[in-house]
Amino acid sequence: MANVPTPEFSARARDEQLLAFCVAQQGRIEREAWLAKKEPIYAAAARFLAEMDWYGDRATLLEIAESMAPAAGGLLSEIVKRTEFDCARFAHLLPHYLSHR
Repeated sequence: MANVPTPEFSARARDEQLLAFCVAQQGRIEREAWLAKKEPIYAAAARFLAEMDWYGDRATLLEIAESMAPAAGGLLSEIVKRTEFDCARFAHLLPHYLSHR
């Protein structure tokens, strides 16, 4: 029988990849790297991080979120509704990941 990942494992792996990517991008936003990500959760993360003054280039992050999720009209609440992005969980985990880079 094939080893099929459980939804919980898949979500955890996805979150870890997202967090690692965001750590690598902090302070040096690479627009093309973000746009190469096809998962909508990256649009949510970009929009969320645009609100964090300490993270990086707000204007670029807003543009990225708008490009990746045009139907949301740039609104974080709309992007979150369309994805499984958990703002509170992300806000809790990101500092931990940043402190271990």
